[in-house]
Amino acid sequence: MDSTTERPIVVNRMEGVLVATVQVDMTSTTLDRLRDDLLHLLAADRSPCLLLDLSGIALMDLEEFESLRRLAHSVGLMGTETWFVGLRPEVVATLVTLGAEAGGLRTALDLDAALNRIREENTPVSHD
Repeated sequence: MDSTTERPIVVNRMEGVLVATVQVDMTSTTLDRLRDDLLHLLAADRSPCLLLDLSGIALMDLEEFESLRRLAHSVGLMGTETWFVGLRPEVVATLVTLGAEAGGLRTALDLDAALNRIREENTPVSHD
């Protein structure tokens, strides 16, 4: 992201995965910037997982949700798995009411839960 402008989305590395924390209400401009920034970052970083921390989002409409789904699909084409993390109950209720399709999405209540599930899935099974 350009360091000369405000950063509504903070991207950090945590336990080998990228975490993008969305801290502002989403607009088409914010979503386009998020997509472009993350695709370029992931091309260089090659992280196996991207956690989209959406806990700071109080409102989300169907169009914004679909933009995030398209982002997850794009990231998946680059070999990175996307997790939607921290969706608030009121956001989930609104999305369900609006008929949002959530099939196939990886979700977790918070970052700790997502990281624990990623660790569990990547732990080799011992065949003693």
